[in-house]
Amino acid sequence: MNKIFNPKIIHAFWELLRCGLREETPDPVFFQHFDDKEWQELFSLVEKQTVTGVCFPAVQKLPSISMPARSLYLDWYKRTYQIIQHHQHLQQTYYKLRELFHSIHISPLIIKGITIARYYPDPSLRMTGDIDFFVPENFDKSVDYIASLGIPLIHSNAHDKFSFDSVSVELHHSAINLPAKANTENTWKDIYPISAHDKDFVYETIDVNTTAVLLSVHPFKHLFSWGIGIRHLCDWMLFLEKEHANIDYPKVMSYLKKVRMERFISTFTAIAVHHLGLDKKIAQPWMPAYTQKAEKKLHNDMLFTGDIGNEIIDYGIEIHKSPFSMQVLSKKYVFYKKILSRFIDLIPVAPYYARRKLLRNSYTIFNSLIKNEPLPIQGKKQQ
Repeated sequence: MNKIFNPKIIHAFWELLRCGLREETPDPVFFQHFDDKEWQELFSLVEKQTVTGVCFPAVQKLPSISMPARSLYLDWYKRTYQIIQHHQHLQQTYYKLRELFHSIHISPLIIKGITIARYYPDPSLRMTGDIDFFVPENFDKSVDYIASLGIPLIHSNAHDKFSFDSVSVELHHSAINLPAKANTENTWKDIYPISAHDKDFVYETIDVNTTAVLLSVHPFKHLFSWGIGIRHLCDWMLFLEKEHANIDYPKVMSYLKKVRMERFISTFTAIAVHHLGLDKKIAQPWMPAYTQKAEKKLHNDMLFTGDIGNEIIDYGIEIHKSPFSMQVLSKKYVFYKKILSRFIDLIPVAPYYARRKLLRNSYTIFNSLIKNEPLPIQGKKQQ
């Protein structure tokens, strides 16, 4: 939980990722005098941010003198191969599920992960964990149908979840799920289906404006659970580069202002400019509320928490499994203090939501310490 990467690792990470996304050769200067331990730290950071596959082509382009040790290189290769295989399995699973739903005259739209992969140089290298369906009509019928197949479902307010062919699948009744406490009257409603493809993979998904809202709201929600990873930033940048001319900017930004996410999307976009090379002309309209302070806070938070903050979740679960003692109580205090400090740090990024989260969690944490009850720890999820 106290892991801090040194600047040398951070600079090398951004160079690898930028070049992986741009299909460029990394500058060997960033990797001069890298020892095995530093390469392992870099690989750990890449894994933590779920951009292993995207970075591997850049590693392959390094001169031999700058390459990692053969053992690590082979581990990286194997992990990338697994990502490619999983991507192909997701596509096959999507086709099977689509056929099932079409058999009962339901046409779900696939959203998020696997659809965003089409914006990457090689879609199969974008790490995707599950399949998300938005069911605009007959949602209850789709849930009942899955249950009729003998497949267990887990129900929640946001979605219903089940497993199919070893793939986690979510059925969403809404394409855009706003953070709790957001005014439900502000729900984005102007959604229509489109057909899209990457290479031979053809599917039905949501329109460009709705995707722009989703790629803003989705990471924002995760920011106020256990954090967002750099992969979400890559999604946003590549989407803007390919679709900026097709987005109804005034309409989308007006909506983001209405739901108080203007500061966040300004900061998020700025990080893409300064670390991944997003064209400033494309980015400028999306940065009306940019501040350097907010950028620094969000940048550090993303690097620390990684993809969906699994490190924080693991640490919290470990504490709460321990028998009560003064030492465990002390660990809880330190853990909770870090959580509250994080929300304080996020005030420049999203003032309204960070303050509300801070107040709400302060109350919850106080009760947990006084009553010696576990703080609710959100489960892991890959998307």
